[in-house]
Parts: sequence; structure tokens; C-alpha cells
Amino acid sequence: MKHIVRTWTCWIRTEHTEFCKAYVEDAKLAQMRASPGNLEAKTLYRDLGDGTTEVVFLSLWDSMESVRLFAGAEASRPTGQDNRSEDHMTVDRETVVRHHEVEAGRVGNLMDWY
Repeated sequence: MKHIVRTWTCWIRTEHTEFCKAYVEDAKLAQMRASPGNLEAKTLYRDLGDGTTEVVFLSLWDSMESVRLFAGAEASRPTGQDNRSEDHMTVDRETVVRHHEVEAGRVGNLMDWY
């Protein structure tokens, strides 16, 4: 059986990092974690030293079907793409979400990877 790792990246103004962390944890990650088939959801932050911070969203799913239930039929489109309430923080964002198959049982905990 294959699991799916879903990744997406955006870049924010570094001055908004702490607010973004709280917002993402309370809203975005909570929504993912509550979705059927989600096994884990995390974010990674990297200060680029130029006033921007890279934010990588990682989530682990039990199947592509579960991803589609969460994200919709166009699973490669970022969720919330039409909700621009956080635009004041965002410098840029990827327009496509990537999905990677991994063997179930070989993934472990996402944070063990970093």
C-alpha cells in the first residue's frame, strides 16, 4: 500500500513569521489533521535572510483518494487558493502542489526526516 506525501511552498515576509506560525497551526494544519485519511501535517520555516521566509507545508495521507476528499478534484491546486485573507503576509506562492508516493510503513514520522 502506498501513502502520499503532499508538499507545497510559499514565501512570507519574515516580520510575519510568528503570526503565520500561529495562524497556520490553528487554521490550516488543524483543518488538514481533522480530514479523514490525514496521518500527519507539519510546516517548515526557513529565514532566507532577505526579508522573506520560506514556508513548506508537508502532509502525509493514507491515499490519493483521501487527498482528493480534502483538496477537491483538482488536488494539484493549493487549497484556499481563492482565499486571499493572508495576502498581506505572502510574497509568493507555488501554484501547484506536489504529491509523492511512499511505501506505507517506510515513512515513519514526517519530522524524523528533518
